[in-house]
Amino acid sequence: MKYRKTSLVEAEQFLPNEGKIPEGVISNGLGDPRKTNYEWIVKTLEGPLIINSGDWVLTGINGEHWPVRKDIFEKTYELAADINESMPKPPLLTDDEIADLWGDKYAGKTYMVKNFARAIETKVRSQYET
Repeated sequence: MKYRKTSLVEAEQFLPNEGKIPEGVISNGLGDPRKTNYEWIVKTLEGPLIINSGDWVLTGINGEHWPVRKDIFEKTYELAADINESMPKPPLLTDDEIADLWGDKYAGKTYMVKNFARAIETKVRSQYET
């Protein structure tokens, strides 16, 4: 069987030469960490792991950190905003469309129908945007 992770993770790229050092990354104290990529480590649940410039540091739902090589990250992760943008958006109903759909059945109560229709539309949209 195949499984897909369902939780979102935070990810920051480790670029020490640009001063981008994510939370959880520390120098191991062997020399000047700005001169070599192999003097940086990430404290993980399994112990310290070496991280290289360009790799990514992920933070899980419980605040734990782990490194992911750049090539692996690019093959297995995508920006969550891109996932949402690719989802189709339900159409926004106009007041006239709502009145056409519900107005005759609920003559004189159009404002109630519009509020109900807007509530349903908001609920449907929120499911696509999360």
